[in-house]
Amino acid sequence: MGLGVLGYGGAAVVGVLEAVGGSVSGELPFVCGLAGLVWTVLVLRAQWRDGRWRRATVLYGIASLLMVFALAPVGSLLGGAGETYYDAAGAVGALMVVWLARSAHDLADPRPQPVAPPPLPVRPRG
Repeated sequence: MGLGVLGYGGAAVVGVLEAVGGSVSGELPFVCGLAGLVWTVLVLRAQWRDGRWRRATVLYGIASLLMVFALAPVGSLLGGAGETYYDAAGAVGALMVVWLARSAHDLADPRPQPVAPPPLPVRPRG
């Protein structure tokens, strides 16, 4: 849980500091991003092993995580084409939103309960 707080809470702090014109150390965004990625991997691993989440939900999460790594080299190649990069980053964000929404939906579904066998007929002794 600490990785999630560091990753996403730290990213929020960095965003606010940059918005108000504060200076941000070069390592802080990297540390927050790495913590967020590790947290996401741990959540996906837990979802994969738990029967409450459907495989499609976990695959959306994996796709959103892999797209982050695929987008990094593309961003450096498209240095001048910033709009295309931001469109692709929006698509990655949309995949993550789909994963989060499906995760919440799967978690809210009641777990399937085994059906109790019918009672055995009672025969009189005699």
